[in-house]
Amino acid sequence: MDGVKGDRGAVATTWASRRVGSPDLHAAFRRELARSRRNAKSVAVVSAWVRSDLEAGHVSAMIGSELRRYDVVGTTRRAVVAIVPDSGSTEAMALCERLRTSFPALAGVGLGVAVAPDDGDEFDELVALSLSTVRMNKVGQAMIPEV
Repeated sequence: MDGVKGDRGAVATTWASRRVGSPDLHAAFRRELARSRRNAKSVAVVSAWVRSDLEAGHVSAMIGSELRRYDVVGTTRRAVVAIVPDSGSTEAMALCERLRTSFPALAGVGLGVAVAPDDGDEFDELVALSLSTVRMNKVGQAMIPEV
């Protein structure tokens, strides 16, 4: 699949090369944020730092395999970003833990979480915040954030 599908009922988990400024990822986020406001729910943004395009492809596939069919995942310059509707920080952190358990290869990949509307309501702001929550250990490997 290439890109982000339009209607939430038809949205499938996707991964494609995207920049944070991508209209498709922004549109998917705005659509889910509007729906979440109507239903008094949250939208989580889970981000992972990556070192290369090749790593981004692998990480995208791993994250995508753990998402629901209506979640969306894409890549930016140096991160993989998942938009996870109907999820707060607890659900997003559970996803991060599930990813770590399912994929030992993610041990050196930092995962960060931000949630709309609690942490903001702009996509770029949430991506930046989620990436800023990633802590580095002494040898420069990213670690899962502490909540």
